Amino acid sequence: MPFMPRAVSEYAPDTEKAGEDIVEDAEFMPSDKPAAAGSTHFLPGTLFENNHCVMLLLDPDTGRIVDANVAACRFYGHDKNALTRMQITDINTLSEAEARQEMQDAREERRDHFFFRHRVAGGEIRDVEVFSGPVEIGGKIYLHSIVHDISERKAIEAALKESEKMLSDVFESIQDGISVLDTDLTIRRVNSVMNRWYAPSRPLEGKKCYHCYHGKEHPCSPCPTLQCMQTGNTEVEVVPGLPGSPVRWVELYSYPIRDRRSGEISGVVEFVRNITDKKELEANLQQAQKMEAIGTLAGGIAHDFNNLLMGIQGRISLITSELETSPRLMDHLEGIEEYVKSATALTRQLLGLAQEGKYQVKPADINHIVHRSARMFSRTKKEIRIVEDLHPEQLPAEVDSQQIEQVLLNLYLNAWQAMPSGGDLVLKTRNIVLEPGDAQLHGVGPGPYVKVSVIDAGTGMEEEILPRIFDPFFTTKERGRGTGLGLASAYGIIKNHGGFMDVASEPGSGSTFDFFLPASNRAIVPEPSRIQPYAGGSETILLVDDEEMILEVAQPMLEKLGYTVRVASSGSEALAIFSRDGEEIDLVILDLVMPGMAGGEAFDRIRELDSVVPVLLSSGYSIDGQAAAILERGCNGFIQKPFTMERLSRKVRSVLDRIPS
Repeated sequence: MPFMPRAVSEYAPDTEKAGEDIVEDAEFMPSDKPAAAGSTHFLPGTLFENNHCVMLLLDPDTGRIVDANVAACRFYGHDKNALTRMQITDINTLSEAEARQEMQDAREERRDHFFFRHRVAGGEIRDVEVFSGPVEIGGKIYLHSIVHDISERKAIEAALKESEKMLSDVFESIQDGISVLDTDLTIRRVNSVMNRWYAPSRPLEGKKCYHCYHGKEHPCSPCPTLQCMQTGNTEVEVVPGLPGSPVRWVELYSYPIRDRRSGEISGVVEFVRNITDKKELEANLQQAQKMEAIGTLAGGIAHDFNNLLMGIQGRISLITSELETSPRLMDHLEGIEEYVKSATALTRQLLGLAQEGKYQVKPADINHIVHRSARMFSRTKKEIRIVEDLHPEQLPAEVDSQQIEQVLLNLYLNAWQAMPSGGDLVLKTRNIVLEPGDAQLHGVGPGPYVKVSVIDAGTGMEEEILPRIFDPFFTTKERGRGTGLGLASAYGIIKNHGGFMDVASEPGSGSTFDFFLPASNRAIVPEPSRIQPYAGGSETILLVDDEEMILEVAQPMLEKLGYTVRVASSGSEALAIFSRDGEEIDLVILDLVMPGMAGGEAFDRIRELDSVVPVLLSSGYSIDGQAAAILERGCNGFIQKPFTMERLSRKVRSVLDRIPS
């Protein structure tokens, strides 16, 4: 209740009685009761002097402390004589003008409740809460002030605020999303991560979680949060994120909130962890494992198939050389040879799928490869307009140019089939730098990469198709328009070059295929002029192969070229022949994959016997892996099966004559 001034009828304080208990003669009465006529010493010394609360009587005109009770002397550390000689500004930390204004507000009853900082003996500053109001004594208005020490309370409040701030800082610094929910699934509080993920422009508090986080009008079924409240146990679940949010997969932990006294569950706190990258890594790992398994199978099939094709191709070459005067039979043989070429192209795709498709790797300008392949493709598909947006500088990468051309042609064909009425095919090349996080996501190392984009304006693809687009034998084309190996082999080739592929597409909006290759800082090697066909020779050649059909065709092909041929069906037989007749042998054609002693071991043993004899490696596999390792150890060349007599003649002469190829 505000302090109200009341008249004192029989007492008029002597203004010179400074410091005496003049408040004993004041009358303190409720504001709704008049003062009793003639009353004096209504509460003589009791309510004021002996009160446990700190009490002061102030002169608002001068700011002087007129009186103080025992509790005030004890609190401020001064005796009454000392206190009553002080001005209020001696204990209040306010300026004189501020103190005068506060006393004026109290005197005119504009305010009766104040918070100050008071100085006690020794200089310590204490926080105080003051209730102050006017009282009339002897016709003069004074201020009666009751002072409460709230220093401890303020310290507790400050500590509480600091604790709340620390908890809030911790709450906001956690990089997982956090939601606090009521039992009816109303969001009570979220951290900034949840706001950023789900509602960057609107508050989430007060809304239902299933509406904000899942776009639903009713609780999810099953709902891990409801299960948590029902069972009282922690629930963990992997759930999709809200469509359109950058968070496509989350790991949700639901923890019950219990009342400390009753033990009742009063809500749930949800920790929401973004596992989109983890899910994509798992998907990429599964894809890589699947491709590796299929690739191993495909590589073995391609190797055996190439040996069969070698037998067919070799016999065609031999027959052709004997039938120059029979045009009709020549037509049939040329047709068979075309089938062999088509089958060989299929094995190349299988080897690409097996990530064993590189033949000759060297620094090359990706811009040049893209431009050359685009020019080649544009000659056959006039309805497609190719737009080249190539980086103005050279983009070197260490690649097998023919294999990268195969990748590009596969992508061009895919785009052409997606644009049956024609359209623009945009080709872009860029230099980029992959940060560690992005590199890890795709299973490659960080650093500089060359990015190639093939962008069509075709029909596009549904979202559910995209995860399968690089699967072997998967195709959306009608029968007869694709084997389902083109994109799979392209994926394998790029993977084998230390890069990765990506695709983005929407129905009606076309598709963008990107592939990334590690950039090279080595100088680009200019391509040598093509070697002209060479004639045969008279040297002696040791032909080593475990496949009888290869020996049956390769030996007569070499003999047709004029060479003397010794044959061996195993590595150990080859070593026996070379140990006995090594001085007569001018060249060894050595199969890579053989039972018992493989080509690599046979090569090393031959080198122990003769460190300079030329060795030409032959295989149905590509130059990768074992073949590349043997070439690094000094092998002189590589020829992949199946090969024609013309190609064999050029390769043999290039090795014998030490001509780079």
